[in-house]
Amino acid sequence: MPILLAVLEALAHAIPTPTLVSQACTTIIPSSMQSLLSTEPEIGFANEGLQGSGENGFSVFQDNFNASNKYHMLQFVDFEVPAGSYGCELYITDAANSISHSLILGKVWSNNVGATEFKVQSLVHDAFAADVSYNDVVKAPKSLISADHFGSFKIYNGSSSILINSETCPLSKSDGQNGHLQFVFDFRDHDRYTASYFSMTQRKAGDHGKLNGVYMTVNC
Repeated sequence: MPILLAVLEALAHAIPTPTLVSQACTTIIPSSMQSLLSTEPEIGFANEGLQGSGENGFSVFQDNFNASNKYHMLQFVDFEVPAGSYGCELYITDAANSISHSLILGKVWSNNVGATEFKVQSLVHDAFAADVSYNDVVKAPKSLISADHFGSFKIYNGSSSILINSETCPLSKSDGQNGHLQFVFDFRDHDRYTASYFSMTQRKAGDHGKLNGVYMTVNC
């Protein structure tokens, strides 16, 4: 028995410890973004500058001055996810110190808002294949909604990366094309103020500066 134990111990020491090779994450920027307006409920408006400087590329508004005709704008974001990806995580950052947020409570206007609170809805994989409108999202059947309350977060001017939540990465479509993840951003309580206007630069990292706005990481 002592000989057997000695042999087993020698074998244990002879087996090399596996080395885990760290793999760099892949960052994905939105493939499309659309502003969804309650006053134009059948039309989606493409965000300008998504691939360029992207000034004010991410925007959410609400205006309740006219109770019978409230103005509400949602931010729709679509990500094309490479086939075979895993560990999809949704982030937002304002490394560029680009946030502009003004609000009105009663008749008092303020530009010194501090943190802005958002909620995020996630749609099922490949929920919408083309342009999206306000009505498409607000009146979407439950079969197209993955999570009404996918995540919430507070963001300040200059906030570093904030993890909103993780999502199962989509499979490739039957035609071989990459799958898509889609999200809708809104104020956490869009009836809290008389009016609230939020905008933030949305851009990829490059000549115009660091990555800013909403993005995803995969394969971490």
